Amino acid sequence: MAHSSGNSIADIYKGVISDVISQVKEAFLDEGVDIDVLHQLKKTAQDVALLVSETINCQVGVGRLSFWFWKTANLPSLEVCVRIPPGRNSGLSCYSAITGIHSQEWVLHITELPPIEQPFEIVFKASFSANFDIIGLDEISYDATICGE
Repeated sequence: MAHSSGNSIADIYKGVISDVISQVKEAFLDEGVDIDVLHQLKKTAQDVALLVSETINCQVGVGRLSFWFWKTANLPSLEVCVRIPPGRNSGLSCYSAITGIHSQEWVLHITELPPIEQPFEIVFKASFSANFDIIGLDEISYDATICGE
């Protein structure tokens, strides 16, 4: 059995599920179960998904990011962040969080990003607490003056 460095229920669950899937993976695949389904089984409480933009050189003045979002329930949350420098696992600065009772309806959200004088990425950070939580994004628009353009 895999040993987890943490003692939370989520860590223990993840270790057990990983062990079980590893041991019976071939049997599932032989039965026609898609490999993506097996990966979904590994989801645990507080899973996080990132949607990351291409690198932006820098931004002169305030930038405006607008998008529509949809959630299956109240618990999933969505943060709009900037990552400096691009590509790192750390360095997220988040400017707005979407939580609460906006479930099962499309909602327009607008975030203003301050001037950013170095290369960065825009990151949507979604946090899920149940296996079937979904957050949809549509019509993502970024309006800003980019350095050098």
